[in-house]
Amino acid sequence: MILGHSRGAVIGYETARELARQGSPALALHVCAAFSPPEYAAVGLNTRVMTDAALVDLAATLGIPLPREDRAEVRREALRAIRTDLAMIDGYEHGPHLRPLGYPITVWSPHADTVIPAASAQRWQPMTRHPLTLHTLPVSHHCLNSPHAIDPITRALRNGMEGVSG
Repeated sequence: MILGHSRGAVIGYETARELARQGSPALALHVCAAFSPPEYAAVGLNTRVMTDAALVDLAATLGIPLPREDRAEVRREALRAIRTDLAMIDGYEHGPHLRPLGYPITVWSPHADTVIPAASAQRWQPMTRHPLTLHTLPVSHHCLNSPHAIDPITRALRNGMEGVSG
């Protein structure tokens, strides 16, 4: 089982693809609050050339907390880390062809997500050869600290692991 949240979902997808290529496929992929791989590849944030002011605005839009301005050194380091993290999105290439997984994908879509549009959930369907399972969660994008997200996701992961021997 692989679970990826936000940008981690595309990392989970690529990890699942590589495991399958090596002959050790995962049981399933669960993604939460995430664009599909082709959407991530098309984002184009250009964070490497973005000004710090623009990056602060983007962090606010994405709901990423920053240290207060009076903590300049800590804030500068946080911006550097955010820029590096978001640059991974800029560098992601999905390619022109769909690469569906041979096992199910479950999408957990936060109802109050202001970062990822609800329509992105359905865009995961071409990423699997199986029917897509969709769940809506009563939370926002940064939801993995909420029992309203953690409880149903954990339950689904546990159910998916039933009968699997280590």
